[in-house]
Amino acid sequence: NAPTGMLLSVEKIKFLLNQFKGLVILDEAYIDFADENSSCLNLIKIYPNLIVLRTLSKSYSLCGIRLGYCFASKDIISVLDKIKDSYNIDTITQLIAEEGLKDRAYFNINLEKVKRTRTRLENELVNLGFKVYGMNANFLLCKPENGLEAKDIYDYLVDQNIFIRYFNQKRLADKLRISIGTEKEIDILLTHLNKLVSEREMPFEPNF
Repeated sequence: NAPTGMLLSVEKIKFLLNQFKGLVILDEAYIDFADENSSCLNLIKIYPNLIVLRTLSKSYSLCGIRLGYCFASKDIISVLDKIKDSYNIDTITQLIAEEGLKDRAYFNINLEKVKRTRTRLENELVNLGFKVYGMNANFLLCKPENGLEAKDIYDYLVDQNIFIRYFNQKRLADKLRISIGTEKEIDILLTHLNKLVSEREMPFEPNF
């Protein structure tokens, strides 16, 4: 789920599929960042009403080609094939996608980097007094519980040319979403967060 990074278990998805006989469309855009065996892809063999959506924008780092795809039963794919545009994906996009899917070694290296950096960022945020939510995507949703306000942190970071996500809406206005960048980018972020928290914790000294 975006923006929480929280994941519905396979068992809960099975429960939904058993209760509802219409089409069930499951978005697995971030599934590669979750634990193994979190995907429901194999359930297509059991539930012909299931469609699983995927994208190359996240774990394959190919957001520029804007390519999404789905898995489903032969009957569903046949219907989708009849109603899609004749030239919905250009040749260059197809070639890039094919090469990206083939290069599993590069994919696995990048994926492990993101997971490792995500774990590091989670630990650092907890130490700085943040509550961190789901660990199943290439971002973290966190809530400051150290006396600081989410909007104030966001504004402070923007002044430092560091851009994270702030959602000014119900149930999210007290939280921030931080994408997992490179180690260097996370170093810069944590340097400023540590400075902000330290200044918040400094005792007040009256000036006589």
